Amino acid sequence: MLAEKNIVADMIRSGETLMLSGTEEMLTGLPNGNWIGGTSSYFMNDDGGQKNTDKIFVMNMPADVKLKEVKFYDSEHLADISKESPDNGFTYLLMPFGTKAHLNYAEKAPFYPGQFNKITIGWVAGVSLEDLGKKTTKVYNGQNGHVSDMDALAMHCSLPDNKYAMISTINIYEADKRATIVFPNSGFEVGDCLINGEQRNIVSYMKGNNIDFKYPIVSSFQFGSAISKRLDTSGYTSFTEYPPAPDHSGNYVNVSFANIKDDKAQLYAPIFKDVKYYFAKPADYLTEFNKNLTAVSDEMAFSFSCILNYMNSNLEGKITKGMYGPFTFGEIAYQLLNQTLVYLDIKTKG
Repeated sequence: MLAEKNIVADMIRSGETLMLSGTEEMLTGLPNGNWIGGTSSYFMNDDGGQKNTDKIFVMNMPADVKLKEVKFYDSEHLADISKESPDNGFTYLLMPFGTKAHLNYAEKAPFYPGQFNKITIGWVAGVSLEDLGKKTTKVYNGQNGHVSDMDALAMHCSLPDNKYAMISTINIYEADKRATIVFPNSGFEVGDCLINGEQRNIVSYMKGNNIDFKYPIVSSFQFGSAISKRLDTSGYTSFTEYPPAPDHSGNYVNVSFANIKDDKAQLYAPIFKDVKYYFAKPADYLTEFNKNLTAVSDEMAFSFSCILNYMNSNLEGKITKGMYGPFTFGEIAYQLLNQTLVYLDIKTKG
């Protein structure tokens, strides 16, 4: 819910454990307590999607959750996050957009030892779109008042023995299998590639075939699978086997276009060499989103969605029923995702 700053301050003083999002002006000056926060100006509230700069979005930690530790991790120690996450519980992870920590996590998280054995869920902090590149994004450790525009911030949480956490996603995009794309290198920029086995430039191909850059490219590749892999000469991992079907709760993994310059496209998440990608089929967000709501349980703890869903699908004033939280500059569900809604369930065993 969106709440006035003074109301949020009272909630903190009362001892509640909170996950907050709002502008730097809203988050700065809150009292110390059991909370962490990240900058954002866009929210999916119960009265519709909106930009809001004078309130704070509040997500309450469920009653069964016990806060174990709040800790910053610099870009060189991100692999420690899942190592230090509770065996039964989850880690709520925030990181500033465009930082070394953000980029390192995007590229390397799928290959951290044991990364898919623990629950890591979170998002990338943002700013108002008109301030992108002018203002830094920030994450806040409410326990001690420390703020960072560089490092990732983790809230490690445990659950009682009769409960467990599970990440789910809603991704409306499916693959158009008419064109298979394979990139020669991994990274955040793409140009020349193989499309259906032919050497092409992806930017000129998309323009020539009227493929809208607001839709992502998608892959059915699941990094948590048991696969064969090897390091290439650039230090990236290339893959020699692929799982036979989509995973990630039945969804494809998106990679979104950030900027087009000449014959190159910059991406919001990295692509990986040797992985098969496809252009996404055009889709109406609310129609496809509502189809997916039938699979959502009443055990959902919290959720958040991508700023590109808000912008490209014109969600201003539109309601994503039951799914409320910040619109983010990247979603974390074990690894970095784009154009995806992510949520956490707290389920009862047995």
